[in-house]
Amino acid sequence: MFNMEINFIISRPYNGLFGDFDRSVIEKEKDSLLELWSKDGEKFISFIEKETTKKFKKNVYDCYLVQNFLRKGISAPLTIKVFGKTKGEFITLIHELLHVLFVENRDFFTPIFKDLIIKRVCPE
Repeated sequence: MFNMEINFIISRPYNGLFGDFDRSVIEKEKDSLLELWSKDGEKFISFIEKETTKKFKKNVYDCYLVQNFLRKGISAPLTIKVFGKTKGEFITLIHELLHVLFVENRDFFTPIFKDLIIKRVCPE
């Protein structure tokens, strides 16, 4: 049973840090993201957990939706830029959740990344 929930948050103070915003635009996109997450979220998370052999540590993640943001997203705090392309925002969410998974399972992934950098990126 799929039990990962994304709590999409529209925060006036957080949005205000990045300039003016239209709450109605963000709310509309929030509804679209919730619909897409409920339809396809399980498929992506199950695939990620199967391929990495690691599980996400929490069942609920807060994800802030912001309109005027320099980046498409960040993983801490989990934040997604709303730009009117729900599928693109969903892809950004999955990308940022991968970062979350790596951090939550740091002990497992750090040696892999170090080995990759030492042997592949900076060979002697």
